[in-house]
Amino acid sequence: MRNIPLLMLLFLASCFNIKSMIHNEYYDYEVSKYNLENVDTLVNIGCRNAFYDGLISSKFQNLHFILEDLPKDELSGRNIKKILAKEVKNSQYEPTFGTNSKVVFGTPDTIPLQSGQYQRVLCRLSFHEFSNRKKMVSELTRILSPTGTLIIVENTSCYLGESKKHCILHTIAKEEVINSFSNLELVDTIPLKFPTSFLFKFKKKNNS
Repeated sequence: MRNIPLLMLLFLASCFNIKSMIHNEYYDYEVSKYNLENVDTLVNIGCRNAFYDGLISSKFQNLHFILEDLPKDELSGRNIKKILAKEVKNSQYEPTFGTNSKVVFGTPDTIPLQSGQYQRVLCRLSFHEFSNRKKMVSELTRILSPTGTLIIVENTSCYLGESKKHCILHTIAKEEVINSFSNLELVDTIPLKFPTSFLFKFKKKNNS
């Protein structure tokens, strides 16, 4: 009987490890679709605490990161500036991630980066949270280089207005993502291993 609490603890620990391994496997698959092998800079718009950027940095050690978010989360009130300062400075992935990164803060409808400069722009699970979606589509298009790729990852809804657990705003339907970027060319739509999750790749049209 004395060993029951210990056995329960070991069981829970094993479950956590299995869940973590599955999650990492799913994320490794997703990152493999980013095609970062010949890219020198990754811009992540809406990076939150930059946890996943740290995971990417461990695989692509020469990759430069530009991490962009709001100074303060409008919905939750979290101080993103403070969180990023702590996470980037004390990252377990230093020196790769800690010294080879840049943090910038924008507004709900502006991205403080140069126009037409970036080969790979990522917006992961953030697009549905933009309060001024039309303006941010314009901004994402503006900073993308003429031959660059914009990557949008979204856990899409099954129907318009569907609300998912742990999501403050309504999620966005697959067709809504595609239609939002009608000014760009849709290159690929990749189903991810989480149900209803998709990775969308866009490029500038020849006349953009």
